[in-house]
Amino acid sequence: MKIKPATSHTRKVDEALTITDMLSDKDFSFDFVIADLDGEHPAHINKISDRIYFILEGEGRVSVGGEISAVVKDDLVKIPKNTVHSIGGKLRYVIITSPPFDPRNEEEVK
Repeated sequence: MKIKPATSHTRKVDEALTITDMLSDKDFSFDFVIADLDGEHPAHINKISDRIYFILEGEGRVSVGGEISAVVKDDLVKIPKNTVHSIGGKLRYVIITSPPFDPRNEEEVK
């Protein structure tokens, strides 16, 4: 099967987070984006998808299920579905979501 990359485009998720789509195809069971964060992305939960963050540069912190960890370049964080998580700092990181991200499955936690 040939992998065809999505037309790369950048979109603002919120005031702190901007992502660049790298691969997104309905034939695959995951999507892959690069995110740039300068601030805090609030706590949220995905009811359907597991997620991985791979830190490319910068430093910050990730909360997964209430456990807070410092993150730096080359750290990998696994976030199981139905787990409250948040991220903050000044970071560039890869987000892999499986099955692919669908905003209807995402809820902000207050």
